[in-house]
Amino acid sequence: MPSAVHSLVVELFHARPALAAELLVETCGVTLGVSRADLGACRIGSETFGATQLPEHRADAVVLVGEPLVAAIAVEVQLGPDPRKQRSWPLYLGALWWRYGAPVYLVVVCLSERVASFFDRPIALGQPGFDLRPLVVGPERVVAVEDPAEAALRPELAVLSALAHGGRRGSGGRARRGERAAERAARCAVAAAEGLFTLPEELRYSYIDLLFAALGSAARTALEEWMSQHHEYQSKLFRSLVAKGLKEGREAGLQLGREEGREEGREEGREEGREEGREEGREEGERATLVSAIVAVLRARGLEVPDALTPALEACRDAAELRRWLERAAVVARAEDLGA
Repeated sequence: MPSAVHSLVVELFHARPALAAELLVETCGVTLGVSRADLGACRIGSETFGATQLPEHRADAVVLVGEPLVAAIAVEVQLGPDPRKQRSWPLYLGALWWRYGAPVYLVVVCLSERVASFFDRPIALGQPGFDLRPLVVGPERVVAVEDPAEAALRPELAVLSALAHGGRRGSGGRARRGERAAERAARCAVAAAEGLFTLPEELRYSYIDLLFAALGSAARTALEEWMSQHHEYQSKLFRSLVAKGLKEGREAGLQLGREEGREEGREEGREEGREEGREEGREEGERATLVSAIVAVLRARGLEVPDALTPALEACRDAAELRRWLERAAVVARAEDLGA
């Protein structure tokens, strides 16, 4: 099953099909015979390849360039080595060529140089001169978008740039190591975030989630610092997530507080006991509210919540600490990064 990072990287191409044509021309050096302006005339085609005697195969994206059609591009996002893909890709291109009768290309996007190296080799089909070599776009080949103005013009490319140059998977290239690489990663991450203001709100926050899930520590730290100074990002999304979590938690907490307060009061039989029970119930209810809110925020962001997390949160008796974890729940890449 595709991961959340894989699905969100694929969404870059569905949201802006021209990104595939730009990578093909600008990164892979393919000449399509159309002007830069005409590259914008791209659309998504059918991504399904099947026949009567074959199981259905599906590319991550199929982009059709030009009107009339001048090229068809199959886009595959690969986060890890998978030899089975090399048996599917010739089928993709054959089916596209049969379907459209136009030049066809296979672009494979990888977020690490290790994976890019695995796929950047010919697929030998046997027929002389008929080997298929994918056009592999690894981190080293993706342009570094560090200018927010450029990021605003091509936000999907800016997000891909941030992932390529600041991703936690890393490229493994010597030129990308050290302080300069970390500074460039930070600039790419911040430029991508600034460029996202041109997108619809829902898509903007999907890409922010992708960045937090996939960026390495240097780029993620820079992004967190930038976001802390730009409340446009934190306001509506953060408030909606926290409000949902607090509502669910408050209902559970109030019920728990009432029950414990009444029970304690009945057992003690004195006003002092009842008051003590109410106070303990209120404190326990507040903690239960915060625990439920933290879990709700993580799930609303599409993060996997480990079974052991809720008991660990419930074991915390410090409401202030739980409130700090609630704030982190809105920005961490993984639930495990809460520190609970």
